[in-house]
Amino acid sequence: MKWIVSSILCLFISIGLIVPSPSALGLTLQEAREEAVKAYWGVKIAHEQFIEAESERKEHFTDLFPKLNLDGNLTSYNKPSEFLLSQGEFSTSNLLGNTFSFPAEDTLISITNRTTYQFGPSLEQPVFAGGRLYFGFRQSQAMEEEANWNEKQAVNDLLFDVEKAYLGVLQAVAEKKVAEKDLEYFKKLRSDVEQKFKAGRNTLDDVLKVELKEAKSEQNLLSATSEVQIKNGQFNLLIVRPVDASASLEPVPDLPPVAIDLIGALSLAQSHRPDLQEALASFNAAGFSRRVAESSYYPQVNTGAKWYRQDVSPSQVDQQRWLIFLTADWNVWEWGGTNQRVEQANANLRRADFEVQQLSDRIQLDVHQAWLKLDESEKQIQVAASAVEHAKEDLRVVELGYHGGVKTITDLIEAEAVLSQAELADLRAHFTAQIARATLRHSIGIMDEESIARAGGSN
Repeated sequence: MKWIVSSILCLFISIGLIVPSPSALGLTLQEAREEAVKAYWGVKIAHEQFIEAESERKEHFTDLFPKLNLDGNLTSYNKPSEFLLSQGEFSTSNLLGNTFSFPAEDTLISITNRTTYQFGPSLEQPVFAGGRLYFGFRQSQAMEEEANWNEKQAVNDLLFDVEKAYLGVLQAVAEKKVAEKDLEYFKKLRSDVEQKFKAGRNTLDDVLKVELKEAKSEQNLLSATSEVQIKNGQFNLLIVRPVDASASLEPVPDLPPVAIDLIGALSLAQSHRPDLQEALASFNAAGFSRRVAESSYYPQVNTGAKWYRQDVSPSQVDQQRWLIFLTADWNVWEWGGTNQRVEQANANLRRADFEVQQLSDRIQLDVHQAWLKLDESEKQIQVAASAVEHAKEDLRVVELGYHGGVKTITDLIEAEAVLSQAELADLRAHFTAQIARATLRHSIGIMDEESIARAGGSN
């Protein structure tokens, strides 16, 4: 039995060694997006704002229907009430014209303790409100749509920020590797120069120059390491992880050219930018708000019915009654108050219209700038790659010359510095192009490449 248990444990251990745990696998960009959307506070706040607007729309919808109320009152006297009838205070006459006065003497009347009550249900329905209820409901619908687009804008902004932060971490890690490679090169060069110095083939000045360059390389590596930690913290903030948590990220492959032209991108932005759709919904809400203000020009008419039961006096015990009513309320004069509310609503509507036009113009500029930046960054990749090849060849030639005694150590240091800068420029060109693609997608309002390709094809 013991050997069976041991075999099972070895099997589980071997499976655990062969199959990596999820934490050991790198986080992909798509996984980072999904994690951020679920956890980021800004998206949660926007979603709660949408729920608030949705509840307000449902509340306004109930205003269109009858309201059932139940009301009543109960009164209990703690001591008798007394009043005095004076002698001859009341009089009457008979058919013969004889007059009789009563009471014959002063009389004190006491009302015994008693409890009175009145209760019953009532049903009330607005008949005409000048459009106030209907347009109030339509306004709440527009505000709900506005909150919905606001939530989508929050998600769109978050996806853009996550992608930039994700690429920022990858770029920082890549630049750190370049710094490590640079430092390793100068460590080997220092060792070689020191040996040649001992052999009398190099001067002390050569040794000092290489040591100085090695020290600068160590400083560059420290800065690159710090930059990785900073970028990790910025990325963790967006996916709601501890700021100092390490982030193992999968590389993002270079993507094919954008499957849409500039005209198509401008067209898509006008129909897909969440902030523009939010502004349009706000404009619609302002229009309905004006109609609500104008409803005060008209009378407010309500109808309803009520049934109630009461016991309010000794002579009327436990009565039941019902009634139907029709009420009208018309604000005829209020010193121009209604006119001022309507004018305020008109100004708000005009402002909302101007904001839509202003945002539409800015979106065209955003898309155009993003398109030009992407075009420039893709061309820079080719230039940077060519520069790296030339720098590598130049370093190879200088190294041959240095070992042949034709080139100095200064020439070698400068050639290595040129190659290091070219490699940094090359990797930065690739990351700049990827961020430019993300910026173009964000300016269009669609952060998914495939969705842009489908939308561009449908156009």
